[in-house]
Amino acid sequence: MGFLIHGYAFKTAGKMGEQPSLPPRSIGNIGQFDEAVETWESYTERVELYFTANGVSNDLKVVSFLSVIGRKTYSLLKSIAAPGKPVELTYAQILQFLNGQPSVIAERFRFHKRDQRQDEGIMSHVAEIRKLSLHCNFGDNLNDTQRDRLVCGINTENIQKRLLSERTLTLDKVIALAVAMKTASKDAVELREQRHVIGAVNKLHTTGKGSNSSKTSSPQLKTPTRSSALKLMLYICRCGGLHRVEN
Repeated sequence: MGFLIHGYAFKTAGKMGEQPSLPPRSIGNIGQFDEAVETWESYTERVELYFTANGVSNDLKVVSFLSVIGRKTYSLLKSIAAPGKPVELTYAQILQFLNGQPSVIAERFRFHKRDQRQDEGIMSHVAEIRKLSLHCNFGDNLNDTQRDRLVCGINTENIQKRLLSERTLTLDKVIALAVAMKTASKDAVELREQRHVIGAVNKLHTTGKGSNSSKTSSPQLKTPTRSSALKLMLYICRCGGLHRVEN
């Protein structure tokens, strides 16, 4: 039989004159980690103080730490440690894996939301993707993740379709194909514009040499603009040739 006083459990004396015993009680309270109210650095410092104050030995630090960090942080650690289990890690490994994890989540969110902008070239977009992945902690999946982000975020539909049609793609191949197709498309449009302008000028010059009646009867030719030239859709076949599709 026993009783409680201020959270301590006392046992009544078993024999006449025997004093009640006071079981050991931990000093302080850690609580689970909550990034909304505390930084990870501050939390791990309190954990170390708790272990020191309560004499937690090194072989018990892992199980003690995993018991107090909370469900959210434990689930995150479990996904990082997969296919292993968190309890199989050392205490130093756990701290290393979890250090800065809230910011890693934010960095990955920004990375996966980044699409190519309308006024952004292929290589400029590649540079931004690489920059955003620096603190995402992708590990061995870095190149594959960057490749997937580039393919999904590219803003030119015909280039994206070509990339998606490839059975095997590496990061370098995605960059090379995208740059080549974008450059070829741009060069072809500029070449067609020049041909239209030259043809229009030559025709106007020929018309100017005729009679007044011919000038009157001949329809006036408009000098093609860049917007009219862009109405020609270009795509690149696997053979590497350029083909025109009229609207």
